[in-house]
Amino acid sequence: MLAAVELVTDKGAKTPLPGAAEPGRRIFDRAWDNGLIIRAFAQGVLGFAPPLCCTEADIDAIVERTRTVLDLTLADPDIRSL
Repeated sequence: MLAAVELVTDKGAKTPLPGAAEPGRRIFDRAWDNGLIIRAFAQGVLGFAPPLCCTEADIDAIVERTRTVLDLTLADPDIRSL
């Protein structure tokens, strides 16, 4: 089972997040701190690979932790200024 989320600054143009903001590192570090193991690529692509035996509750936890990580990241003043 694989899933990915691509974060962009403009949905229509699919403009990636600026590399200078280090979105991959920033999001990975926060995910790890919140008990979420993901692959965070350089320009804001998040990769998920939960085990095939995960339950619906496990998926709900992944979604909730991802929401927390993204909310924390969006609260960063330097991210808001982009």
